[in-house]
Amino acid sequence: MKNLVIAKSFIFDANGKLLVLTRSTTHSSRGGWPDIPGGHAEKGEASYEAVAARELSEETGLSMNPSQLQLFFTNTHYDTGTNAIRFFYAGTLSEEEPAVVLSDEHEAYRWVAPEDVDDALEQDSHKLMVYHYGLRNHLF
Repeated sequence: MKNLVIAKSFIFDANGKLLVLTRSTTHSSRGGWPDIPGGHAEKGEASYEAVAARELSEETGLSMNPSQLQLFFTNTHYDTGTNAIRFFYAGTLSEEEPAVVLSDEHEAYRWVAPEDVDDALEQDSHKLMVYHYGLRNHLF
């Protein structure tokens, strides 16, 4: 069995809008689906917050200090021989709808108002976090 550590982030702008990415249609997993920034930890990374901050920068060109990301949920997920330990963070940028420079992993992005988040997210686990962990009200 393969073990992975994944760190993903719900990133808000100064007005409380959530950054939602669209995975590239050529992505090996859930191509074309809505997504949030994040990815796998690399050997030697200092913290899971650092993983989340690195992935945010790589996938969007946006920068956040790892200390600006607040852990709010963890879970494990098993799928076809891989056990994933996932850390979910939330962080707020100081700008309103900053421009994003996408990596080849994603093909589009949008800043979504809180009342539209449910329609913007595909994965039920992401919707659950938004509703049950205070993200809909932008408590961070």
